[in-house]
Amino acid sequence: MAVKTLSVINGILGLWLIVSAFLKMGVSANLYNYLIVGILVTIFGFWGATAKS
Repeated sequence: MAVKTLSVINGILGLWLIVSAFLKMGVSANLYNYLIVGILVTIFGFWGATAKS
């Protein structure tokens, strides 16, 4: 697979982490963990997809 394709997949998985944080409204520490990691994975995934090779 191309690097850009894998980066887009990472970005989509990051978005899923953000959405899943609100689906399981348990402990607030888990909510913040899912949000922070999801935001970082989304940013770096889509950033990698738009980077010039």
